[in-house]
Amino acid sequence: MHVVVVAAVIDPARGLLLVRKRDDGVWYCPQGWLRPGEDLRDTAKRKVSEETGVLVSVEKVLAMRSRMLHDSPPEGELMVLVRCHALAGTPRPGICELDAAYTPMEALPEMAPHQAEWILEALAGNGRLLE
Repeated sequence: MHVVVVAAVIDPARGLLLVRKRDDGVWYCPQGWLRPGEDLRDTAKRKVSEETGVLVSVEKVLAMRSRMLHDSPPEGELMVLVRCHALAGTPRPGICELDAAYTPMEALPEMAPHQAEWILEALAGNGRLLE
C-alpha cells in the first residue's frame, strides 16, 4: 500500500496553499508519497518545499482515507491529511507545477476528485481519522 501525505497549508489571511499540476492542470494541495523510513512530517515539509518553495511546520494529522487503486494485482493507497503552518517563502511553482498560490477558502477552484470536500470537512473538525 502506498502512503500519500497531503499538506493543508493554511494562512488565515490568504487561505489554502494550492498547486496546479503540469501533467493534468488540476489543482491539489501539495502532496507526495512517503519514502521508506521517512516520517510523515518530513514528507509534508519536503513536498510543500519542492512544489511551492514555502517552508512549513506540521501541526497535526487531520484525517486519513484509503482507496483501492486497482484489483489485479491488489494495490491500495492511504492518504494522510496534515495541517501545516507556513514559516517562510513566497509560493512559486516547482518543476512539475504550473502554478502555486494561496486561495481563499470560500473560493477554492475545482480540485482533484473529492479533495476539496475532504479538506474542508477535516478543517471544520468533521474529518475522520479513517474513512
